[in-house]
Amino acid sequence: SQQVLERMFTLRPDQLEACKRKTDGREYRLQVVCVLLSDPVQCRWHWPTFSDLRINGMQYRVYARTHSTKLGANGRDEAASISVLCRASNLPTKLSFSCGDNREFAAAVQLARRRTMDEVKAMMRPPVTLDQAVARVQEQFHEDDDVQTERTVVSLKDPITGVRVDTPARFCGTRGLAPFDLDAFLSIAERTRKWQCPHSQQHLAVQELQVDTYMKAILAAVRGDAGVTEVEISPDGRWRPAGATGRFLDAGESFDRHAYNAECAERSGADGTRATVVKPDPEAASASSDEETDEEEELRAAARAVTGGAKRRREPSPDVIVIDDSDDEPGGLAPPVPTAQQQQQQQQQQMQQ
Repeated sequence: SQQVLERMFTLRPDQLEACKRKTDGREYRLQVVCVLLSDPVQCRWHWPTFSDLRINGMQYRVYARTHSTKLGANGRDEAASISVLCRASNLPTKLSFSCGDNREFAAAVQLARRRTMDEVKAMMRPPVTLDQAVARVQEQFHEDDDVQTERTVVSLKDPITGVRVDTPARFCGTRGLAPFDLDAFLSIAERTRKWQCPHSQQHLAVQELQVDTYMKAILAAVRGDAGVTEVEISPDGRWRPAGATGRFLDAGESFDRHAYNAECAERSGADGTRATVVKPDPEAASASSDEETDEEEELRAAARAVTGGAKRRREPSPDVIVIDDSDDEPGGLAPPVPTAQQQQQQQQQQMQQ
């Protein structure tokens, strides 16, 4: 069944002026938005199927997908920017909207302002204290009473860029200890219009995004040591660099590679056991986190490495084995059959004789 909506609205002169140019360095625009009331995905615009939006009789195509295709869980519709279609101030603008979707939707006209990155960060959930963060880590180990986990190794590399995290972040309510980089995630969210956890792939809201206090303390401890890209975490919330057999450190404790290795060597000599010292990661030790390349540079470097390796690899020349027939060996191969040209030459030689 078809649903129809018609509304008239009028813009004030200052509102229309704000839509035409930046005001006080801020970007405004007039837009029509639509949401599905029963949408399982949070915080996204969702246009119904067979949508037909007209502003003052002029049609506006609200989406690039076909009219009959429903929006999937990973899809995102954009708001309809109608600033250039509105009439001059003090003149009414007519909005006509119809669709062939029988689900319940809500449409609205908004005078929207683009938020700055700092304003988006201010919408995040405040970080917890270090004690609360350690308690959350301990709960992660004891959630399943049937499975007892002694230790777990967590990567400090961001799943989006592949470099070590600068500002660790996580979504509240998701399981796991691995963080992701806050600034890299916000940049991706700005382009994709998705608030999706890089680890669990859950669709969440910016209000559930939070700086990871526990991982922030660990990264602060290893800030000057780019070689530490993985840490081993114990059930009591303490940590140590992955691959080391020295003691576990408290979440707020500082880390010095030389002092830690010296302590490992001292313990090894005292009790007769052999302790594993911390060795720098060869991939990360060449540069600090400030000098690491971005994702595009890494992809280009990987592509050059693949194409260069393909050029260097050539097909090996085949081994040619020549088998001569031998009259001395009874098991020799039969003589080859002469070609037609060779048979003709043999006949001419016989006629001359």
